[in-house]
Amino acid sequence: MALFMLKYEALVPHKTDINFGEDFVTDTLAHQAFPLLTTNTEELAGNIQPVLMRTMGDKKMAVLGLSSLSPQDTELTVLDRLLPEIQKEADFIVILSNLSTEVNRTIAENYQDISATLSLYWKGCVSSQNI
Repeated sequence: MALFMLKYEALVPHKTDINFGEDFVTDTLAHQAFPLLTTNTEELAGNIQPVLMRTMGDKKMAVLGLSSLSPQDTELTVLDRLLPEIQKEADFIVILSNLSTEVNRTIAENYQDISATLSLYWKGCVSSQNI
């Protein structure tokens, strides 16, 4: 309810959400009024989508969520598959990530068409980071 009141449009689940049990993610988080944004996690059920498209003026923005729910989620082959299609539709691509700083740096280095990566992590602490 609080997330709805804060007017969330999407949520990228974090590995700590599993601490409450997988049911918390699949039954509680995935059934909110807004979607779970998990571009790199396919095993979840519920209101889940890999990309959130938004129009701002005459520009289209694609928002992708990179989640840290499981160790294999750091394999970024999904970006190789999705980005060419997304680039056809979007003027800007933004990543919401809760992956490590090192993985976010790898994304920035290897995927030049991504406009911005927003993340909470910096040196293992919750903070903003500049990549």
